Amino acid sequence: MIKALIIAALAWHVALVGATECGVSDYDKVDCGFVGITQSGCESKGCCWSSSSVNGIPWCFYQKGASTTCYNYQVNFFDGFS
Repeated sequence: MIKALIIAALAWHVALVGATECGVSDYDKVDCGFVGITQSGCESKGCCWSSSSVNGIPWCFYQKGASTTCYNYQVNFFDGFS
């Protein structure tokens, strides 16, 4: 009985945290996937998944507050990133 209650509480917590982190308005979503990515592929990258009927809104997107900025730079084409 106690084990079932603990499992239920953990599942509720995970659902609540996921809903909070993925609560991003359609127009604030930053694409985290690629054309053809599946929901399981998206979520395995740690991203959020939510379908949208609005054209151009990504279904796979970064969580609220995630950093999407790249801080490295490429000196020239042959050297790679530093």
